[in-house]
Amino acid sequence: MKEILFSLSDKLYNRICQIKNSLSLEESCDISWSDMIEESIMSYYNIKITDINEENVIDINNNRDYYVYVYFNINKKIEKHICNVYFEYEPIYIGKGNGGRVYDLNGRDSNLKEKVMELKEKNLFKIEKILTELSEKDAYFYEEVFINYFGRLNDGTGILYNRYRGNGINKKEITKDNYKLNIEYNFIGHIISSLNTEKTIKSAAKKLNISERSLFRKIKKYVIVKDKESKTWYIEKKQ
Repeated sequence: MKEILFSLSDKLYNRICQIKNSLSLEESCDISWSDMIEESIMSYYNIKITDINEENVIDINNNRDYYVYVYFNINKKIEKHICNVYFEYEPIYIGKGNGGRVYDLNGRDSNLKEKVMELKEKNLFKIEKILTELSEKDAYFYEEVFINYFGRLNDGTGILYNRYRGNGINKKEITKDNYKLNIEYNFIGHIISSLNTEKTIKSAAKKLNISERSLFRKIKKYVIVKDKESKTWYIEKKQ
């Protein structure tokens, strides 16, 4: 984020104050002076949020050894490009991890284990790391995007054997250290889910109970983009 120091005329300052004071409580808490000035400049020069590329975000731990992996049923071909990732076969499970997690079935759902064994016996099982060299946060983002896209068997939304919709945290595992992370990922998940289920950004904002302007700011903040081919919203990969 670049900071620029400049002056405003008294009249313009007073006018912006009037506008800010007229905003709803939700918008007033959500928008800063910087946001308002930035949006004004963008509006004047007809710059769209989708035209702006966020600067690359560097993982503070410099740890990019996470990946997103998929268990495939190679008996069912789908050949789809989803968020710039090619899915040749139908997935039965999508996860994130590092090290040897992709091959470890310990602690997995019994239904998933049963399905894996069934496919292995018929030589119809395939494991693939579809995204690599990710930070843990990026891996969480992508895991949730793909799980939401294909849906889960246990809640009747789709075909995956995943127990949860992503973000790696369930209620029993929440601690003071991951509580904030869980809240953020759930919120981002709601944004992506609304964008993918509603026909317009306006209706998605209404579903989220925020203004359209606030939703655009969230899209920019979390670098949420729309895949042109699959028409699916997702978190853009950070290099």
